[in-house]
Formats: sequence, structure tokens, C-alpha cells
Amino acid sequence: MTSSANNAFGVFQWQIDTGSGFVDMVANTEYPNVTSQTLSFSALPSQNGNKYRVKVSSCTPDVISNEATVTVYTTPAITTQPASSTICAGENVTLTVVATGTSLTYQWRRNGALITDNTLYSGATTSQLTITGASALLTGSGYTCTITGASGCQPASTNSAVLTVNQFQITGQPVTPGPICVNGQTFFTTTATGPLPITYQWQESSDGGSNFTNVTDGGVYGGTNDVTLSLNNVPFSMNSFQYRCVVGSSCGTLNSNSATLVIVPVPPKPVITANLSNPETPVLTASGGITYQWFKNGATISGATDAFHNVSSEGSYTVQITDNGCLSPLSDPHVIIITGDLVNRSVSDVQLYPNPVIEKLTISLSKFSNTEPVAISITDILGRSMERSSVVGKTFIEVDVSQYQQGQYIVRLQQAQRAVVSQFIKSNR
Repeated sequence: MTSSANNAFGVFQWQIDTGSGFVDMVANTEYPNVTSQTLSFSALPSQNGNKYRVKVSSCTPDVISNEATVTVYTTPAITTQPASSTICAGENVTLTVVATGTSLTYQWRRNGALITDNTLYSGATTSQLTITGASALLTGSGYTCTITGASGCQPASTNSAVLTVNQFQITGQPVTPGPICVNGQTFFTTTATGPLPITYQWQESSDGGSNFTNVTDGGVYGGTNDVTLSLNNVPFSMNSFQYRCVVGSSCGTLNSNSATLVIVPVPPKPVITANLSNPETPVLTASGGITYQWFKNGATISGATDAFHNVSSEGSYTVQITDNGCLSPLSDPHVIIITGDLVNRSVSDVQLYPNPVIEKLTISLSKFSNTEPVAISITDILGRSMERSSVVGKTFIEVDVSQYQQGQYIVRLQQAQRAVVSQFIKSNR
């Protein structure tokens, strides 16, 4: 500040009033020229509101100038930067800046673009910007605030606060797998994305989805805390049970859709009936089933996949059926013996006792002529020969079967063109 008085007429002495009245100023580093016509100094915040005047001394009397008040504006200065934030989709977040200065105003920006108050943003021209219901589309956005002070003061801009919005969602729902057979295996799978770690807990409902309880590894269950739940050796009692997964992360928990377990019962053991109207080509028929597989002496018969099977050679025949992809137990064997013009099976012309037998099997021959030989053969269920002999003139014979393995055996008796077949069970007790 400068006095208009001419120093030719006196001596200048600048005075200051900091609130306690005017006093003469003493030269120092803050005020170096307190006795010159011009008082110059660098403005400091502490000088705001100070009053200054100059006293001019001449012969008599002293002249006092008008006073001048100094207003010092503080340049905007940021003391606390807005912090980067990580939130979950749908949550709210507030970014805050703390600054000092005179007559401060604020303007927030996203990636350099001006922000105005709307349903997403509030406080766009204050020190706090609130984002309501943030979506994953905002992830990676940089938010800055420009702070403007009094006229002539340099504005200040904050660092960029980066917003990360984690989207937590189930991306793959479990689906109902195809029907499985009793004691079969199946899987349920779910997938999710979001902040790691993601946890999984599978649950089961046995009441149609009204209530779900957690399942743990063991028994039929595996992977109860993994993406995929496996079920092994599943009993039919679990048919129609429902399964879902509770997926968790730092953004909370989500329940997947439920999926239903469908178990197909084991088809009943098929029963074989024989049509012996043509002794040369007997026809066997299996009960039930969708698809069939015939076996001879325990070996698969290639191409024999119909309900009917034309027999071309003698042996022990069994069949297995498939229904809804599930296999039945193997049928009881049906033994076919072709004699050229007569086929018989398990007729009353032969008696075996005791049946089941442990040591000695008695075979009655009372229905056969005692003047011609009777050929006797014993085979196991797979057609393997266990005993062969021929007798004449006997009404019964005894066969030692104590060394036979436990199981089912076939006895064939043939005299001339007449053949009969029966079965017995070897027991160990």
C-alpha cells in the first residue's frame, strides 16, 4: 500500500492495528519497509483483517492517513483426499474430500465428465458425493473433485478415487438330471461370479421344497461344499428329493434354483416261458422290459435283443431286461435239451431228493424202463459237466455232491429218444 503524501514534507511511519489499536510498526522480515512511502509485504493468512495507516511527521503537527483494511484469501488446499472404494452392486458409497481455503465451492466429476445431482448421484457440488445403488457398470470409474476458492486463487483438484463394484450373481443354475437307476450316480452343478472367495453349501429337501437342510460329505454325498454335488449309490427312497446350493461371498448369499432327483426302480426279474410246439426250434419268451439281452451258459448271445429268442442249440438260457435305462436282475435259467423229436424240461418223470442237498443226492429212475440203459449227466448253470454215467435196471441212484460249489445244477436223464431234465440246489448247510 502507498501513501499519497510527498516525503519531501516529512518522515513516514507505518502503523498497524491487529485488534488492539494502532501502534508503530517495527521493520522485520514480514514488514521490511515500514518507514517508506510504500508499505509492501507478502500476504499471509494471519494478516487477514489487519488495519494499516501511515503517520507523516513534519515540523508540526503529524498527519495521519486514512486506514486501510487488508483481506487475505486462503488458497484452496486439500487436507484429505477421497479414498478409492470397493462395494457390491446395489450398495451405496460416499466419497469425501476435506479442504481448507476461503469461500470454497466443489464440483465432482466422473472420468472427467461433470456430475449433476440425479437418482444416482447426490452432493455433486459439496464436499461429499453419494452414489446410490451403484451398478457394475460403474466399476473402474475415477472420481475427482475440483475445489475453487475466492476470486484470483488457484483452484485445487483431488486425486482420482477409483470405484470397484463387484457383481455377485449365480451364472449357472442346477438342472434336474436325467432319471437314474437305483444305486446309480448323478450330479448337480451351479456356478457363480463375484468377489473371491466364493463359498458353496448344498442343501436337500425331502418335503417337496418346503424346507432345506445342509448336506455334508459322506454316505451318498460328495462335493457338498463345491461347485458340483455328487450322489453315489443312491437308494430309491431318495426319489423326488430336491437340491439347491447356497452361494456366498463378501457381497452376501444367494440361493440357487432347486433341482429334483428322479430315481427309476429296478425292473423286476424277468420270467422265461418256453414254446415247445416245434421240438427242433423251441422259442423262449421273456416277460416285461423295453430292451432285452439273452445269454447262453452265461455268455452274451450276439444280436439276441428281442423279447423272443429262437433256440438253435441246447443249453442254459437266461435273459436280462432294460427299462428306462436300468437293468433288471438276471432271470432264472431255463435249460433246453434238444433230442431230435422231443424236448422236455422239469417234468414229473424224474424226482430229486433232498432238494436242496448238502452231501448225497438221490435220483429216482422209477419212471424209466429197467431193461434199457439210462444216461445221467449233471451240469452247472453255465453248462459245465459235473457228472456223467449210465445205469441199467436200477430204480434210483445216489450221487455224492458234497464237493460241489453252492448253487444251481441241472440233471438230464435220457433213455433212447426220451429225455427229461430237472434241477437241484446245492447248499452248504
